[in-house]
Amino acid sequence: MSSARTGPDDPPQAHDALRRRIHELEARTRADAARLAELSTLLEHSHVLARRLRLQYEVAGILAQSTTIDDAIPRVLRAIGEIKQWDIVIGWVLEDGTWVQRYEWSVPDPEALSFLSESRAWRFEPDQGLPGLAIQEDKIVWIDDFSARAGLPRARTIAGLPFNNALAFPLRCGNTYYGAIELIRRASADLQAGTRDLFESLRSDIGRFIEVRLYETRLKEEHARLRGAQRIARLAHWHWNPRTGHLHIDARPDEIAGLSQPGPPTTAAEYLAMVPREDQDRLIAAFESARSPGECTLEIEHALRHANGEKQIVIVRAEMMFDMQGKLLKAHGTIQDITERRQEESRTRAVEKRWEVIFRNSPLPAFITDAEIATCLAANEEMLEWLGLPEEKVVGRSSIELGIWSSQRLREDIASRALDHGYLRNHEVIAQSQGRPRHVLMNVECVELHGRACFLVQFIDITARKQLETNLKLTATAVEQSAEAIVILDRTGAILKVNPAFTRITGYSSAEAVDRTLDALLYRPAGRHGERFFRRIVGQLTLTGHWEGEAWAQRKTGDAFPTLLSLSVIYDQDENLVNHVGVFNDISAQKDYEERLKQLALHDGLTGLPNRSLLMEHLGQALANAQRQGTRMAVCFADLDLFKSVNDQYGHDIGDGLLKQVASRFRECLRASDLVARLGGDEFAMILADDISPEQARLVAEKIVAAISRPFLVDRHELTVGVSVGIALYPDHATDARLLLRRADEALYHVKETGRNGYEFFSTRT
Repeated sequence: MSSARTGPDDPPQAHDALRRRIHELEARTRADAARLAELSTLLEHSHVLARRLRLQYEVAGILAQSTTIDDAIPRVLRAIGEIKQWDIVIGWVLEDGTWVQRYEWSVPDPEALSFLSESRAWRFEPDQGLPGLAIQEDKIVWIDDFSARAGLPRARTIAGLPFNNALAFPLRCGNTYYGAIELIRRASADLQAGTRDLFESLRSDIGRFIEVRLYETRLKEEHARLRGAQRIARLAHWHWNPRTGHLHIDARPDEIAGLSQPGPPTTAAEYLAMVPREDQDRLIAAFESARSPGECTLEIEHALRHANGEKQIVIVRAEMMFDMQGKLLKAHGTIQDITERRQEESRTRAVEKRWEVIFRNSPLPAFITDAEIATCLAANEEMLEWLGLPEEKVVGRSSIELGIWSSQRLREDIASRALDHGYLRNHEVIAQSQGRPRHVLMNVECVELHGRACFLVQFIDITARKQLETNLKLTATAVEQSAEAIVILDRTGAILKVNPAFTRITGYSSAEAVDRTLDALLYRPAGRHGERFFRRIVGQLTLTGHWEGEAWAQRKTGDAFPTLLSLSVIYDQDENLVNHVGVFNDISAQKDYEERLKQLALHDGLTGLPNRSLLMEHLGQALANAQRQGTRMAVCFADLDLFKSVNDQYGHDIGDGLLKQVASRFRECLRASDLVARLGGDEFAMILADDISPEQARLVAEKIVAAISRPFLVDRHELTVGVSVGIALYPDHATDARLLLRRADEALYHVKETGRNGYEFFSTRT
C-alpha cells in the first residue's frame, strides 16, 4: 500500500497540499466550535425559556386554583423564588392605596431569616423603598448591590449580609396598583434576557387576580350587609311566573318566620292558603287591580297564619311586568314582616293613652309646647287654673304670649338646656301665674308627637317653700348672731346643734357638744341641783311643753355660773314630739348685782358688818335652832366709850376709820359661827350660838373688852377708846328675839352707869 506521508525528500507540491489540508481542518474545527457555542447558547436560552414557561405555568395554575389572596400569594412567592432561584421574596398587597397585607418566602438559611425578621418592622409606604419605587415608576426596578443603596429603607439591615441583587415589580391591573413583589438574592449577576418580559407578564396576571379577589370580597361584604339589613328589616324578595304559577320567595327562617315552617310556599295558591280568610279577598282584589297595565305596582298589608297558629303581619310590595300586548309576564317584589312594628305601635298607642290620662290628671301644672316655635299644644286642668284661662285661649298660643316666661331669652335658655341633654330636671326659675311671679321647680322632657319635637313641661310651685327658706335663713342668722346660747336637741334630749353664743358662754365647741345631753354636759356637773330638780323640769315639759327658771351650770374650764334657762318642746303637725329647744344666758353679772344690792340692804355700808335687818334674820334662825336642839345661846350689845370725843377732836373721817378697825377686832374675837352687826353709830350687837355656856360668853366679853382697850392707829393718830358690853342668855334671860335683845341692852346700860369699859350679864337686879 502507498503511504500519504511526505518526507524531506518529497516534492514541494506535497507540502502545499498538506498545508491546505491543515488549514481546512483548522477552519472546520473553528466552525465546529462556533456551532458548538451557538448550540450551547441555544440550549441555555431554551433552559431559561423553559424556566420562564414553567414559572408562568406554575403561577397561572396557582391563580386558577386559589379562591383567596391569602391562599395564592404565598404560593406564588414560593414558585418565583424556587424557579427563578431567588433567596428572599416579599409580596405587598394594597387596597385603595393602603398597605393591608405582607407576605414572605425565603430559603431556609439563617441570613435570609435574619433579614426577614429585622425587616418586618419596616412599614410599607407606596412612595418609599424598593417596592414603592417600582410602583412610583411603574416598571421593574433592578439593583445590582442592594446594600450599597444607602438611601433605600432596609439597606442598613442588609449591610453585612451576603445579599446583592434585588428586583421589584408593581402589581397592576388597569390604572390601579394592587401591590408589589420584591426579590433579593446572594448572586451578583446581570439581569437575564427575557426576565423583564416574564415579570411584566406576571405583574399583570397577579394584579388582575388580586383585583378580582378584592372585588369578590367587596361583593361578599355588600351581600352580607344586604342580607344583614334584610334580616334586621325582616325582608325577603319574591318573584312569580303567572304562566307556570311558580312562586319563589327568597326567605330565611329568621327573616320571615311565618314562611319558614315547613318551607316557603311555591305557588300563589299555597301562599293564599296561609292568608286568613278575612284578608284573602282584599289581597286577591289588590293583585287583580295591579294586573292591568295602568296599575303595575301595589302595596298591601295583611296577616299570615303562622305554623303554630299565631298570626303575623306582613307588607307585600309588588311590581308587574307586561309584554307589548299588555300581557302579564311576571311579578316580583318584597315581603316584609312588620309584626313587631305593629305590636310596638299598639304598645305605643297604649302608652300614649296612659300618658295622656296621667298628663290630664296630674296634680301639677303641665303643658306641651312645640320645641321650635313654643306653640302650646296641650295643657292640663292645673295649668289652665295656673294661667286663669280656658283651654281654647291657651292651645295654639305661644308660651311667651301666655306670659308664662318673663322673657324670650329665658324661654330660649330653657329650650337649649333641655335639647342639650334630652331633659331638664328640677330647674328653678321664676314663672308667671296670672301676672304674678312664682318660684317654680321645672321639669322638661323632650318628646315627639306626630313627628314634631316637643317639650313636656311640669311646674312645682315652691313659692311658699322659698318664703319659708327666706324666713329660716333670717331665723338662722338671728340664731347665729344671738347673744343668748341656743341649743337644738332631738326628741331624746341629745344636742343636735348649738350657736356661737353657746360656745362663747360655755367654752364647748359644736363638735364637743353634739350628741351629749344638755344636763349631762352643763348642769349636773355643777353639783348645785339634785335629781328632784331635774325630774321637776322633765315633768313640766311633759305637762306644758315649756319650762323656765334659774339653774347653775359648769363651763368647760370647771367654773360654775348661774343661767336663766328656757326649755321648749317642738311638735310636728301630728302633735308628735320631734325636738327640744333650749335658750339660756349667763346671769352671773345679774347675780353679782343682786348680791351687791342685798349686801347694801343687809350690811352696814361703812364697816361691811351685817345691819339690824340681817341681825334679826340670823337671830331668828339661831333661836329656832336652839329651841329645836335644846341648846343655849347669847346676845351681846356693845357700845364704844369716849367715841364722841374722838369725833369732836379728830373729825368724822377719823371716827369712821376707827369704827372700821373696831369692827375688825370684834370679828377677831368671835368664832366663825358667831355674828357681829353694827346697829348704828358706835353701837354693835353679837350673836353667840352653838350651845355657848355662860362661862364661854364671859370669856368672849373679856376678850372683846381687852381687844378694844388696846390703842388704835388711824391716819397716824393713836386713839384709845373703851367698850361696854351687855350680855343676855337664852333661855336664861329670854326666849324670844326682841326680849333677848332688850335684856342685853339693859345689861349694857347698867355697865355704862357703873363705870364703863367692862361687861355685865343681864340680871333682874339691874
